[in-house]
Amino acid sequence: MRPLADRLVPVLTALAGTAVFLWPAQVGLLGDPHGETHHHLWALGDALLGLAVNYPLGWHVPLMDPPNLPAFALGWWWSPVVAYNLVAVFNVLLAAAGGWRLGQALGGRAGAYAAMAAVAWSPFLGGAIEFGVT
Repeated sequence: MRPLADRLVPVLTALAGTAVFLWPAQVGLLGDPHGETHHHLWALGDALLGLAVNYPLGWHVPLMDPPNLPAFALGWWWSPVVAYNLVAVFNVLLAAAGGWRLGQALGGRAGAYAAMAAVAWSPFLGGAIEFGVT
């Protein structure tokens, strides 16, 4: 394979696997209404709008989810539901990238695909996202 294809195939695999893994998000807000979804959605929205939720005194960085703010801000243009679901996509893709690098370091290219699937699309991560943990 050519070098571009070597880089493109894992990215496309991660995107396709994440789309299948998060399929319920395409019909509405991903997360259990009895879990933490509403709190994370509210806190991200307040942090994006500059309101004072989860801020320690004198410290203007949100206590909850600061790495998720860019993905949330990108989705905010459409709606809060799209913004929250985009955070879930971002987190799963980040897990896929981490799994890929770990697998590549330990088992080469074949190990990278297996580790990406095991880390990014695990039942544990699916349960955490469903509960509302970002």
